[in-house]
Amino acid sequence: MALNPARTRNLLGGIALAAIALAGPPARAAEGDHDGRWRLEYSCGQNTANGAAPYRARIELFVEGGAVAARTATRNTRLNRDDTEQWSGRFTGAALAIKVAGSASDGAAWDSEWTGAASSPTEGSVTGAVFAPVRGARAQVRACEGRMTLVAPAPASLAAAATRQQE
Repeated sequence: MALNPARTRNLLGGIALAAIALAGPPARAAEGDHDGRWRLEYSCGQNTANGAAPYRARIELFVEGGAVAARTATRNTRLNRDDTEQWSGRFTGAALAIKVAGSASDGAAWDSEWTGAASSPTEGSVTGAVFAPVRGARAQVRACEGRMTLVAPAPASLAAAATRQQE
């Protein structure tokens, strides 16, 4: 019995589609894969402009559709002022980029930029720098680094899927 070429192509195409389906989702993270609530614990070195001491801090970042957002409001007792920071950024695949705009009740302003990546669906690391006006020009005044940990994944995120598979 001779093989029908059209039937053979259909059969091979079906086998290829089945193999793709069994292989599971692609390894590259997609938009929304890192959705949920993340904790960023970070440290920044001494301020090179004014000598202020190094510090450690923690912030909760909220990720939805790959977009990162957070806002902080703190009392700076050392300088007797109220500080606020607006965090915004984006996961693009596993890569992360964040910008922060900071301001104080005494008129001071600063910004920072962070880059990094998720090393897994539940962890990642970032490095960054704080910038402030120094003699009328924007200058880097601190170097920073941090570690991110997923606190609560969004139901449709890569981390939530990984957690369900472990159960």
